[in-house]
Amino acid sequence: MGGTVWRYRRAERLNKKTLATANWKTPQASTSGIALWHRHHSRPWMAIRHCKPDTIIQANHAMSSKMTFVIAFVAVMFGLLGILDLLQNQEPPPPVQVVAKPEVKMLTLWQASTAITAGHKINTRQLTPVNLPETEARLLGVSDNVKLDIDDTTLVARDMSPGEWVFNSDLRRPGDDGYLDLLTTKGMTLYPLTVSAKNLIDDYIQPGDHIDVLAVSSPNKNLSKTDDSITDFEGVAAEVLLNHVKVMALDKSLTGAVNPRVASPDELSATVVIEVQPQVLSRLALAQRTMHIEIYRSSPFSTIPGAEVSDVIKNYNGVVELRGNTDNGSDISILGNVF
Repeated sequence: MGGTVWRYRRAERLNKKTLATANWKTPQASTSGIALWHRHHSRPWMAIRHCKPDTIIQANHAMSSKMTFVIAFVAVMFGLLGILDLLQNQEPPPPVQVVAKPEVKMLTLWQASTAITAGHKINTRQLTPVNLPETEARLLGVSDNVKLDIDDTTLVARDMSPGEWVFNSDLRRPGDDGYLDLLTTKGMTLYPLTVSAKNLIDDYIQPGDHIDVLAVSSPNKNLSKTDDSITDFEGVAAEVLLNHVKVMALDKSLTGAVNPRVASPDELSATVVIEVQPQVLSRLALAQRTMHIEIYRSSPFSTIPGAEVSDVIKNYNGVVELRGNTDNGSDISILGNVF
């Protein structure tokens, strides 16, 4: 009895398609499918009773497939919901902290690219800029970029070899202590000489040029005053006092490295600073106070010869007067140079 009820309930769950296509084992097998369905639908236990075994297996297999699909679908949905809930509740990973490398500060320094002798001028063509990390620059005593103040008058205070670091303390400029010592050649000294400006050509003689110092002298008259004229030509001569001396500065020159301390007394005079040997200082001091002095640019091919009045005045003659002397019989005296 229990088996019959179970079969009845299973038959009720069969769909119309299954019942319509079922192969019923009844005497009315030739009837239409609709009539057969209605007949056995009203009495399902009869349908179960008259079903073939393979038909029942097929029906059970169809029902099992549907149930398996439903169960699998529900399981997949629950699995997806679980994964989604897990992802939502999962704490985000802590952000990765990227350690930034500290920026390396670079400083600019200068190195000598060639050998430089103390006292010589320096320019940027003799230097090479070098970038160093700040840590290395501090080992050299540098905390900022090195800016060299270099112009046409800048001198090097010490001998430098290629690759040596160059700082402002290694340079000397006009007005700095020791600048004049660097400017002067070893064993030489500077002397401010006042000369006549009548024959000077503007900008023809510049600091660094070499000149010849010409002196016009007279044994009878002081010719140091340039505005005086010569009336007595006795013993007047011109000669080169100094030859090929270096000009360090010239009066009213803005390009000279040394400014003369003595200003020109008038427009007819000029002051030139020259480099001379100490042995000639006494001669220069005496000549400046007794002679008419002029300067000329030295020529590498010739020198200025000395001259006397007779060399420029062709009809100049020296007359000798003979006077009788009652005491000793005669006396010879030079009357002077006359025309």
